[in-house]
Amino acid sequence: MKNVRNRHLAKRNLTMKAMVIIAFWAIGFSAYCQWNHEIPLYHQQRNKKDRVRVWYNSPNIRGFMLFSSIGNALTYATNSTLRSQLADNQLGIVYIRTQQYGMSIFKPNTDSAFFWKVLDSVAIVTGIPAFRHGSWVLFGHSTDGLFVQNVACWKPERTLGILHYKSGNLGNKVNMQSPWNNLEVLKNIPFLAVNGRFEQFGPNGPFPGCSQHERVDF
Repeated sequence: MKNVRNRHLAKRNLTMKAMVIIAFWAIGFSAYCQWNHEIPLYHQQRNKKDRVRVWYNSPNIRGFMLFSSIGNALTYATNSTLRSQLADNQLGIVYIRTQQYGMSIFKPNTDSAFFWKVLDSVAIVTGIPAFRHGSWVLFGHSTDGLFVQNVACWKPERTLGILHYKSGNLGNKVNMQSPWNNLEVLKNIPFLAVNGRFEQFGPNGPFPGCSQHERVDF
């Protein structure tokens, strides 16, 4: 009888440990894969409205990763491994639904006022000044490669790095706006280009000035 009772106790303890592990996993998954805030905002210059999503693991951040929305952006922005690395490096996430706002080709003359409105609103809602004044890492897939290129050329001093994912038309001035149309300003910024066949909306894509040439040296 004693051995049977001991086996029952051991089984119960094992079950309780498993439940604790599952609970901690669920808490961790929730922390890394959900959003802290979704903020509805209106882009007056383009007469479009949508939501901006925000994530952070701690209020003690020094900057953030700025995701545009086309293609695989949401998949990466909600990836628990990436978020864990961002948390370790004191970075949050701002996810702008660029396609819904009509600003996948970021034009400073048209979009800069709304861009600052986004960061101001995020800083106010979260109470975290780094969302307004900190530096950013940019991620853009497909057409949104033009978004991150143009944001970086507009504010290179705020840009920590660029992830240019399966995009094209890098340096094509038809899709850039003077005087922010010179890739020379990106020379000292880490730039990771993940290239893919046909580059989604890259060379030969739907926008003016699309080129047969995928490579631009700078």
